[in-house]
Formats: sequence, C-alpha cells, structure tokens
Amino acid sequence: MFFFEQDNSRDVHKRVTESLISDSFVYTSNMENTRILLGKETEKQGLRGADLAELTGWSPSKTSKLTAGKQKLTAEDTRIWARALGYTPDPFINEDADIRFYKLDAYIRKPSDVLEAYFDASDDSPEHTAIANYELPLSILSMLGVKPSDYAIRANASYFGIDPYSKKGFGNTATSIRFWQRTTSSGENMTPEFGLWISPDNDFFLSAVYLNRRDGEGGMSALRATYKDALQIEESDAEAFDSFAKENKDWFPQFLKKGEIVAVGASTNNLPGPGDLENVLIRLFKQYCALVWEVKGIDLLPEKYKQREELSVFQQYDILTGAADFPVDVKEEILQRENYKCENDPTHKTFIDANGKPYMETAPIVPFSVGVQFGQTIFQAENGACLCPICRAKMRYGTLSDREDMILKLFRKHQKALQEKGIEVTLTQVFTANGLGQ
Repeated sequence: MFFFEQDNSRDVHKRVTESLISDSFVYTSNMENTRILLGKETEKQGLRGADLAELTGWSPSKTSKLTAGKQKLTAEDTRIWARALGYTPDPFINEDADIRFYKLDAYIRKPSDVLEAYFDASDDSPEHTAIANYELPLSILSMLGVKPSDYAIRANASYFGIDPYSKKGFGNTATSIRFWQRTTSSGENMTPEFGLWISPDNDFFLSAVYLNRRDGEGGMSALRATYKDALQIEESDAEAFDSFAKENKDWFPQFLKKGEIVAVGASTNNLPGPGDLENVLIRLFKQYCALVWEVKGIDLLPEKYKQREELSVFQQYDILTGAADFPVDVKEEILQRENYKCENDPTHKTFIDANGKPYMETAPIVPFSVGVQFGQTIFQAENGACLCPICRAKMRYGTLSDREDMILKLFRKHQKALQEKGIEVTLTQVFTANGLGQ
C-alpha cells in the first residue's frame, strides 16, 4: 500500500494511487480511526450532514449513521467520503500521516494524462473504475482551481462485455462524470450541471453544460431556449448536438437531451492533446458558471478566469512550434525588475551589450508549451526569470540536480506573484512541465 511521505512535492505518480484500487487497507488500517479523521476534516471544512449527503450522494440516514459511527465504514465509503473532501483516502488510512503535508497533486495526474491512462486501462480492471470514479473527477476540479468540497460529484465507470454463450453485449452504458456546485441545487429540482461522458467502447467523448430537472420535463424546452439565447449558443451547435445524440442513442444519456444548453460530442480520435484538453475543460467550466449566473444569480467564476485574456491564434501557433517567447517590452520589464542581475546567482558576471547593460536572458518558469490554459498571463513578467547566459543554458541542459535546484529557487521566489496572476501551479507540476518528472 502506498502512503505519502511528508516531503512529497516532487513525487509524480504514473498510476492511480493504490488506495483507490485495492480494498486491502480495510484489513490493515484502524477503520474507526479513519472515520474519526474523516469526520474531523468534514467539521474543519464547515460541512453539515446535509452538505456531506449531497457531496457523496448518500441518503441522510446513511450519512448520519456513518458520521456517528453507527454504521461500519467500508472501503467504498472511505473513497467517496475522501473524494467529497478533496482527498484520496491516504491521509485518513495511515495513522502516522499528517494531513497538513498532504498534496492532492502528488496523488493524481493532470486531466489529459488521466484520460490517456483511462483509455489504456482494461474495462474490467480496478484501475479503470478508480480512474473514472475518483482520479479524473478530482483531477478536473484540482486543475480548475476550485475547492473540491464545494462541488458534488456523481461518477460511474462504464463496462461493456460480450456474453460467451449468447454472444450478446451487456453493460452498454457510458462512463459519466457530473458536477454541480452544492449551493446551487434547489427544491425546484432544476440544477445547472456540467459533465463528461465516454462511450462504452471508448470511441466517443461528450462534454456538456445543462439543466438537470429531476421532476420531469416541466417546460424545459422553453427554458433551454431562454438560456441558450442568454448564453448566445449558436443554432448550428444545437443541431450538431441533436445529430450526435441520434447517432449515439444506444448509450447517450436521455436526461441530457431535455436539459442541454451547450454540448460537444466528438470521436476520441479527435480529442485535444495535452494542455489543449485542460483548455477545453476550462471553457466548459466558464460556460457552466455563466449558466449558474443566469439561472441562480450566483457568481461562481473564480477571479483568475475573469482576468484571463485568451491567447491569439498566432501565440497558439508559436507555442505549438516551439517559437513562443516573451514580448520585447515584457523582457525589458523582467530585466529591470532584477536590475540586470542573475536570479540564480546575483554574483554571476556577464558581458556588456550594445545598450550598455549587462547581457541577461529571460526564461519562463512555467513553460509556454504547457501554459495554454492560463491565457495571456503565461507571457507576463510574473512568469519570467532573469538569468545570465550560463544559468539559462544550465536550466535547459544542466544536470538533473542543478536544474531541480534552480527551478525550485525560482518557483519559490515567484510563486506568490504567479498565484496573484491566476497561474496556480504546484512545484510538482512545474518540475514535470520542465521535464523533471520521475
């Protein structure tokens, strides 16, 4: 069984953590202590019984019994409760662990990597279920930069098999991952949601923002038209959705057809690549926030997305071709900020350039190649470091140890400024982005 170390910031795991796959911790851990730790974290986050019930999908009766210790906690209960709080089970099943040192990003991969792992996993494997039910939902919320315990999750992994005797298929349901902000659900049973679906054969992918009305259609056609108009959804997009739904009716979620506001279905062969997928998810989330504002009058959009300006087509092309660089005025701003001294070692000497200044170079702390989800902020001075030519070369081509030390120093120096600009990344992510993943 895997447990985290206190200093796990550089850990990058290539597979889903063992606690999400195996039930073995039930036999090696003190489950009553696990329940107590989960309860303490629930109280710490200010969650009531009703909040926990909505986050987990448990009945009020089950929620009450589990939190009071009147019902035995199972491995599945542990996973769902931990997920609702924004954790994997690890800090709750290891009695020696200190939750203060827990970092979710040390246990989960970024969404594009998780999705790739999902497609590689066998449908009947524990990893397939764990990725769909736990890792991918947590990865998406973590990447969006929202508090996981603010969002209810309903996730189910698909399974499709062939009966060896009848030769007929069974279990023909899609993998589904649905989210909604828990304060936006209401007694009228009309809740804005966003979600992802993957067909049983893993050949189609669907993302959608929609209204979920659980008490029947109740005028949903008019509501859809109203909110589609408010969000300026193109009629051609709605037609494409209807066509996709018709072609995939065997697995398509019918309730979505009644409440869809904006949705995109595509072949998994055409899924966006690393970085681009995160950008797609951010756009989906922003559309969801816009729908919540229209329906509920609640502003959920984090400030960093309000400040974000999208990349131009030319900037995206430069990123893809490896030609991206800071604008000239931003480079000068970085150099002046550091008084033309090397941030890795201010004592380093260099030659005097044609302008009579010590020659220095600028380097992105979060590489442009993985920063598309941050928009224009990736090209701003807060993401830039001033380095002498030797240190700039060392950052690219130095030994693993030298590169790690330099990036660690630069990240710690600039972390607050990056966060204030909406570039919320962990040290683990910065290491990985700079090619230092384990």
